[in-house]
Amino acid sequence: MDLPHGLREKRRFIESMYEQATVSFVETKRKIENSQGEFNYSGWDPDSFDGDPPFLTEWQEADEALNLQGQACVSLVQSALKECRDGCLLVTRCGKPQRKGKASWFDA
Repeated sequence: MDLPHGLREKRRFIESMYEQATVSFVETKRKIENSQGEFNYSGWDPDSFDGDPPFLTEWQEADEALNLQGQACVSLVQSALKECRDGCLLVTRCGKPQRKGKASWFDA
């Protein structure tokens, strides 16, 4: 059982998944920031400025989607690290660590 190799492969997969899942959100933010494509605001009239920059809602939604995807990936990494730790403890015959006090929801 090669635990470090398994952990590296899981990390590689999570990193690849994050990159693939966030491409459209990164691209949306880039287009808004550079006024490109469907987010071109060159014809925007500053005199009609209502306090919000053009495409603010779209930019915020793309940013929040990036944050949520990042949080999901951090959770997956945490789970992979816990699996590796538990595997190491089994290999070294130490068993699972005993908790004192109430159980953590991480161990569910």
